[in-house]
Amino acid sequence: MPPEEYSYFRAEGLSRAMLDSRTDAEVELKALKEKLCRQYGADSLMGGWDDGLGRFFLRAFHFAPPKMEPPGWKLQNRQMAGDKVEATFAVPAPGTADYFNVLAMTGLMERASRRSRLEGLFRCGEMPLKDLPAGTYSAAFVQQTTWKNTAAPSSVPDGLLTTTRYITYSNSPGRGSDPLEAMQMGDDWYIRVPNDPATGQPHMTPPDAVLVPYMDMLRLDGLEKNARFHRARANVFDPGI
Repeated sequence: MPPEEYSYFRAEGLSRAMLDSRTDAEVELKALKEKLCRQYGADSLMGGWDDGLGRFFLRAFHFAPPKMEPPGWKLQNRQMAGDKVEATFAVPAPGTADYFNVLAMTGLMERASRRSRLEGLFRCGEMPLKDLPAGTYSAAFVQQTTWKNTAAPSSVPDGLLTTTRYITYSNSPGRGSDPLEAMQMGDDWYIRVPNDPATGQPHMTPPDAVLVPYMDMLRLDGLEKNARFHRARANVFDPGI
């Protein structure tokens, strides 16, 4: 049987403190994006951390009617339905005051992004790229194998809670990043670390963290899924009719 693809750790001590600081960085990043959008009347900012580039990138500001890009900005795309504008995507023109302001803010967003990424927090470097055969993939946080052999399915199930990192189907093989992941279950945080495919050992061990067996992770996943369901139901207005 091949080694498991991932190891799971419960964050304690320094690892837990690092994850708490990541939450602060995520709040800061969100506030910076909102500040720029308010300043220029945009609905949203298209950009984020790029694993391949190893940096934060800003692709465009999005303006929904009746909002339009500020005068002098560089238009990237204006989506039309007949003669009606549906969406506008634009950035400041190079060399302008808006350009240098956005450039400075992008630097702050990159700093917050680095503090938001687990690889940056743990200073462990990027996780190695992995081969991605064509076929079906799991988006579960708790999983033994990412690629699913539908001809010979595993008897060990995946968890129910999902991440947003992975594709769920690929028409052709390739290579992709396999970053660290973290998820809160109950009062604890759990970190998923890719294993070396040759040895089955994790590529890094978070400081002070406690290794958790896969079957225990499945049990915790089920408990958290049930708790989230009940929390969601508690927030639904029920007139009792």
